[in-house]
Amino acid sequence: MNQAFLYQLDAKSKKEICPACGDKRRTWRRYINTKTGDLLAERYGICDRLHECGHRYTPAQGTEYGQPAWQRSDTPPPVPRPKAPPVDVPEELMTPFWEAKHQSTFIKNLSAMTNDPARLARVAHIYCLGAIPKGKYKGAVVLLFINYQACIRYAQVKMFDENNHTTATTALHTMNLGERWTAWAKAYGDQESKQDCLFGAHLLSVYPDHVVFIVEAPKTAIMATLALGLPEHSTALWVATGGAGNLTAARCEALKGRSVVLVPDLDQQEEWTRKATSLAQAIGAKIKVSTLLTEQRAHLGPKADLADLLSMRQHTRDR
Repeated sequence: MNQAFLYQLDAKSKKEICPACGDKRRTWRRYINTKTGDLLAERYGICDRLHECGHRYTPAQGTEYGQPAWQRSDTPPPVPRPKAPPVDVPEELMTPFWEAKHQSTFIKNLSAMTNDPARLARVAHIYCLGAIPKGKYKGAVVLLFINYQACIRYAQVKMFDENNHTTATTALHTMNLGERWTAWAKAYGDQESKQDCLFGAHLLSVYPDHVVFIVEAPKTAIMATLALGLPEHSTALWVATGGAGNLTAARCEALKGRSVVLVPDLDQQEEWTRKATSLAQAIGAKIKVSTLLTEQRAHLGPKADLADLLSMRQHTRDR
């Protein structure tokens, strides 16, 4: 038996809890002796959360399995570092931005979609929209990623033109907003994980029986809620990933047991469809993928999203 292949990752046994990150979804894949079929000691394995954790300890790093000298290392397995508590966006710092929410170009654009100001105000309220009242980003909307525990995990700042197209994007913690921001912004910026939940995740506990529709952009989730129905008047709840690659099990963990419909942008239709099955298994949810945009492909651009379709229909009605 070639000793270089004597020990391999076990593909048949159930995965276990990673000794480093302790993820309860059991991401630790153990090594097996391919000759005897026996699992190696528990510390030998690799965590599937390669980007979030990355912990691994291979047989080549140990000494008890009789590897040749070239394959051996006396380096002990790394001691798992205790996780630092997450640093959230302080709610008290958001007050001036909430008070200025109607100054955002985005809110002004949305007012053209409805003749019901109260409806628009309700949408702005449930998604906790804010605005930058002065400075370089004056008129930009502040989009908060609030997790299932109602903690503000990320504040995105987006500027829109009069046609509702994005002209600039930044993060609130990177902006120079005075001395009171300095200490918090540094501690917040130093942490590894920030935008780690879905936009709208705080609404999941408020509407536990709603079907969850996931889109890519927060703008799209907001426009869909305004155009297609407030959650208190429908059975749909609109949330967003905040990026094409952010459709992950870690961000969707709060969707366990829910009915979910993915509404990908046209250029992500194939990728999100591919992810749907593994995501459903990872979080324990029922997931379908909408083909609404593909059915309208002839009338939309190659990278169109639901917001583009809603805008197109709005323009048609206004003619």
